[in-house]
Amino acid sequence: MIDNDTRWLIQKACGDAPEVKLAPMDKGASGAKVWLAQFPLNKNQSSQYCVFKIHSYSKIQREHKNIQEVTTVLQKKSDDFQIYGPSKANKGLLRYQSFGSDFKAKSLREFLQTCKSIAIVEKTIKKLYQQRLSEWHPISSKPCIKKLKMKDAAHGWLTTMDLNAAAKEIGKESLEQSLKEWYLTNLVDMKKEIETIKNMEETFNFGTVHGDLHTQNVLRDNNGRLQLIDYAWASREKWKAVDFLMMECSLKFAVTPSNARLADLILLDASLDKSYGTPSKKYYKQLENLLYGHELAKVARAVHIVREEAIKRKAVNDIMQYKKGLILLTAGLANVRQVLNRVYLFHSLAYQLRFLKIVDGYSIKQR
Repeated sequence: MIDNDTRWLIQKACGDAPEVKLAPMDKGASGAKVWLAQFPLNKNQSSQYCVFKIHSYSKIQREHKNIQEVTTVLQKKSDDFQIYGPSKANKGLLRYQSFGSDFKAKSLREFLQTCKSIAIVEKTIKKLYQQRLSEWHPISSKPCIKKLKMKDAAHGWLTTMDLNAAAKEIGKESLEQSLKEWYLTNLVDMKKEIETIKNMEETFNFGTVHGDLHTQNVLRDNNGRLQLIDYAWASREKWKAVDFLMMECSLKFAVTPSNARLADLILLDASLDKSYGTPSKKYYKQLENLLYGHELAKVARAVHIVREEAIKRKAVNDIMQYKKGLILLTAGLANVRQVLNRVYLFHSLAYQLRFLKIVDGYSIKQR
């Protein structure tokens, strides 16, 4: 059901068109509502479909300001993104530029969950970084290098981190027992290890980022075209790794099947590290038998590509810095209730901490 306040905003965005065709999209953790929309331009012609995002007017204004700041990277005019409001309830609507005439677009999350071909998944993720995000993360560009502590480079991810509160919500006692059985660890030790990583000092590559690049903020139509939405965290000066780390977390914690066995999900993390640098066709064919059939094998392939692109596009210095960022972002997502498989999230966090301790020894030496 659409309330009168929302209906008023939609009518304004459609030029008071008598009929508006709407299709709801995945909801994000922020509580914003997103629709695909199409409306008649005249008696014989309908609009291309566009994206409507409705949230509080102040947040819509902030997102529009971010869009204006990164317009040169988007290679679009800032007036391709129009805002409407405020409504009586102080809501606002952001209308994104048109995106073709196909009204059957899906979020990347929904597409990946239903796609049966690892080859198509591979093609889609490569297209996202090699074409759609090529201006955001060009291979040839020279990044802005800053020397910071990890917690300062990733400060925006850690504002809501509360592992104890998240553990209580999903069953702290059983979670602690499981973490002990699998990794011989507990929440207290994990928090101490995260604090160690937060205080490591390294050099970081800063630049323009989308900032919230997860599988619900990428749309794919039936022709394979990709569209980014939700620029609320877009910036011209953030650690470039966020556009890769966020996607990996979304692939693992939001795309994997909800009924997958925990043992298979844990194997997914281990398989990703084992597969790094392995020829994909041979290895991922074997993964179909090891993991939860096609479902986890295709996620493994997608994550593998994301990691390769992060290194190639100089978002991180090396895979170990990527791992440290992954730990901090995973911990920061622990309190996000929507969509995410948080039991798997905690186990993945424990795995990454164990991996880093064994391979890197939590070395604080300068790189």
